[in-house]
Amino acid sequence: VGSSAKTILGCAAIARAIAAQPKIVFADEPTGNLDLATARRVLELFWRVRELGTTVIMATHDVHLIAEYPARTLVLEEGRLVEDRA
Repeated sequence: VGSSAKTILGCAAIARAIAAQPKIVFADEPTGNLDLATARRVLELFWRVRELGTTVIMATHDVHLIAEYPARTLVLEEGRLVEDRA
């Protein structure tokens, strides 16, 4: 599967996850294989979902991108909590 097909599949998975209006969404590296513009759109979507009352728990290695969205952030190193940015 090519990278643009993976992007489409990833976006479809996110859409399916939020369509049911769950109380919590878990997202494991949802921006990992995306270009910066698409990654920002995905985070903006999660931000809007959060504003509607859904808790979003997301794992990412992209600390620069996540810093653009002021929300509680837990920083782990080697499986240990090293920082809690409320």
